[in-house]
Amino acid sequence: MSYTVLQIIPALGEGGVERGAVDVALFLKSQGHHPVIASSDGAFSKVLKAHGIEWIKGPFGQKTWAGFRQARKILVDYLSEHQVDVIHGRSRLPCWHATYLAKRFNKPLVTTIHGMHGGGWMNLKHLYNRSIVGGDKVIAISNTVAEYAKRHFPECASKLVIVPRWVDLDGYSLMSLADQNAQRLLMNVQKPLIVMPARITRWKGQKRLLEALSRVQMSMHVVFIGKVDDIDYLNECQSLSDALTQHDIEWQPPSITLNQLLSVSNAVIAASTKPEPFGRIPLEAAAVGSWMIAPDHGGFSETIKHQNTGYLYQPNQLDDLVRALESIPLKKEQSMRLMRDHAEQFSLQAMCGQVLKVYQQVI
Repeated sequence: MSYTVLQIIPALGEGGVERGAVDVALFLKSQGHHPVIASSDGAFSKVLKAHGIEWIKGPFGQKTWAGFRQARKILVDYLSEHQVDVIHGRSRLPCWHATYLAKRFNKPLVTTIHGMHGGGWMNLKHLYNRSIVGGDKVIAISNTVAEYAKRHFPECASKLVIVPRWVDLDGYSLMSLADQNAQRLLMNVQKPLIVMPARITRWKGQKRLLEALSRVQMSMHVVFIGKVDDIDYLNECQSLSDALTQHDIEWQPPSITLNQLLSVSNAVIAASTKPEPFGRIPLEAAAVGSWMIAPDHGGFSETIKHQNTGYLYQPNQLDDLVRALESIPLKKEQSMRLMRDHAEQFSLQAMCGQVLKVYQQVI
C-alpha cells in the first residue's frame, strides 16, 4: 500500500532537522510512497527538485503573525485539495501547524523531538515547546532526547519511539590504508592528523581543545572545519592557536569534503561544553574507520563505544581530554572493520525504515 506523507519543517537549510526530513522523503519515494515536504527555501531544495519530491513552499518557520497566517492558509488549502495519509511535524512551530491540520482534517499525526529545549514548567516557552509532543506517536532522535521529553512532558512517555539519527554509509566508505596514506601525502601531512568538524561557536568547544593541545607534547596537525557563527570567538581561538607553535593548526570552511578528511585522520574530535541531542559525527568517523574523541555526555555517550570506536573523556576534565589526545591510536588496521560495523547499526536505510514503521502504526 502506498502512503502520502506530509512533513512540515521550517526551511531547507543544511541542519539536522532538514537533512532528516529530506532523507526520509527520498527513502519513502524509493519504497513507492508519495512524500511531500512543506518548508521555506534552502540548500536542500535542489535535492528535492532533482529527485522529483513534491515541495510546498511557504513561510513555515516564520514566527510573525503575518507569516503564521500565510503558512496556515497554504497548508489548509493543500489538504483541502489533496489526500494525505499522515502528517509529520518537525520543529516546534511546524508542529503547531501539523497539530492544527491533524485535528481539522482528522489525520494521524507524528511529531519529532530533535533537541532539548529550555523553558521551565510555568512559563510561555514551556507551553510553546509542548507542540513537539502532540503527535499520536512522538519520535525522539536519541535516548538523551527521550529522557528530556519524559522529564519535561511526562504525559508523552507512552507515545515515545526512539529512532536515532542516521549516517548515509554510501558517502562514507572504508578506504584501503594505501589510499589513505597516499591522500595524506597529497595533503602534505606528515604528523598525526586530528580533525574537529563543528560550527565555530563557543559551546562547541574549540577553545577547550586548544587548551588541551597546549599540554600535549607530541606534535600534531590539527584541522578545525566549520561554519563561523561567532567571529569574535574565532578571533580568540586563532590567537590561541597562533601561540601553539609545536602544532600545525589550520582553519577551514565547511566546503572542504568532510568524508575524505575524516577518512585520512588519526582522530576526530568533539568538545561540546553542553550535551548534544545526538552524535552523528562519531558515526561518520566510525564509518571511515577513524577514532573519535568526545565528552561523555548527551548523544556522544550513545554513539561511541568507549575504547572500541573512540574515547569518551569526562566533561570539564581537561586532564582527561589531554590523556585522550596522547593515546590516539596511530595504526588503524585492526579497528577499522569494528568501527564500520558499529556505524552500520545506524544506517540510513535501517533508521528510515523505522520511521516508516511509525507511520504505519498511526495510519
